[in-house]
Amino acid sequence: MLVLVQTGSASQGRFFHNKPFSVMWWGFALVAIPALLVQWLLSSALIGALLPFKATMISYVLTAALFPIVAWVLARAQNTLLRYV
Repeated sequence: MLVLVQTGSASQGRFFHNKPFSVMWWGFALVAIPALLVQWLLSSALIGALLPFKATMISYVLTAALFPIVAWVLARAQNTLLRYV
């Protein structure tokens, strides 16, 4: 699933280049919805029964809410490492 999302988002790199962070955040939030739905469907199919959808929604809310924090930390780490290259 992550490979499909990465492939699709790589083709949109020009769109997100030099855009405000909020645009990237909304793009992430929009892509996360179908990704989590597919994950829920595949997990339900493997189990053989529908898994509780509430857990998927909680996962989505946490993912979208924590994205800015994780993105900030990773951006700082990247900038720090690039100073030494």
